[in-house]
Amino acid sequence: MELTVITPRGIRCNVQVDKATLPGSQGSFMVMANHAPLLSTLRNGTIRYTARGDAEEKEIEVQDGIVEVRQNKIWVFTEH
Repeated sequence: MELTVITPRGIRCNVQVDKATLPGSQGSFMVMANHAPLLSTLRNGTIRYTARGDAEEKEIEVQDGIVEVRQNKIWVFTEH
C-alpha cells in the first residue's frame, strides 16, 4: 500500500506501508491493505505508519487536510 503526503510545497512523503493511522476530524482511524474506499477530513495531528518490511513505527505531523483511500493508495493533502 502506498502512502503519499502532499503539501502546497510538494510531496512530503511517498512510502510503501503495511498500515497507517491517521488523525481524522472525528477521531483517529487505521488503514490497512485492501481497505474500502474512503474520503475524510483530517485535524492537526500525527500520521503513524509502518513502512513495508520495517518493524519500527514512523510519524509525520500534519495540519488540517483531507485524505482519500482508494485501490491500496492513501493520498493525504495537508497544509503542512
